[in-house]
Amino acid sequence: MANMSRSVHWLMMVLGGVNVAATCAKADDAGNAVIPAHAVRTARTVQASHTDTPAAGLLLSSSDQLDATGDGEQNGRARDPRPSRDVTLTAAEIGDRLVRAYPQHLAGVDGGELIWRDGTRMRIDDGRLPKSAPDWLRQPDLKDMFRYRYPAGDAAVAPSADYDPGRARNAAFFEKMYGSCVKGDVAARLTTVAWLAMRSRRTVEMTVVNDVAGQLAKVVADLEALPAWSVKFLVPPGGTYSCRAVAGTAQASAHGYGIAIDIAVKPAHY
Repeated sequence: MANMSRSVHWLMMVLGGVNVAATCAKADDAGNAVIPAHAVRTARTVQASHTDTPAAGLLLSSSDQLDATGDGEQNGRARDPRPSRDVTLTAAEIGDRLVRAYPQHLAGVDGGELIWRDGTRMRIDDGRLPKSAPDWLRQPDLKDMFRYRYPAGDAAVAPSADYDPGRARNAAFFEKMYGSCVKGDVAARLTTVAWLAMRSRRTVEMTVVNDVAGQLAKVVADLEALPAWSVKFLVPPGGTYSCRAVAGTAQASAHGYGIAIDIAVKPAHY
């Protein structure tokens, strides 16, 4: 079970992530991810266990980036197992984390705005507070993507209503980075990845942006090494690229950007 846990965490960090932070990290037995992919101890171990993975290839590449609200376990301090709801990061701090996570796309932060390398400027905080749960999901700004922290480790308590880390994604940010599936941008950047070739003949489609497809291939290699009992959680995969919206909104799903994969659809409880 420990091996399954490590591989699934790695899967989460590469793909999900904001999913911001979304979204996958591989952890060792002492480890614990933003994204989806947003757990402190997991992120700290990712570069040690996968030294061939460049930091720029991860959705978030260091432990302080993963703990979006800054209240996770750090330096031996115990983490409160209850989900954290309140954002404590400033717009400048959020911008800095995004720049460090995506240095190939982002140049810096200036006056509350995120600066892309092509000169595009995006406001980090739209100033509309407080937002109701529906508004947070339907019209999130960049700061809203950090509203909830991904809890590290096994769930200590049942999540409260509307507690959904990583689900709110700013469309302008993600479309500029990955393209619009409606306009055909995302489909043009997809590539095929073999899904557990030793156990099935299936393939999945993922984007090449930020080397998501390449990172998934590394995840698959780890999953191939799992014992036979794990197959029921992995085959068949639930789906990857699909140009669709998040339920109840006009916002594109992470699947619409080619950065997400569903597994364990039948045995899962959700």
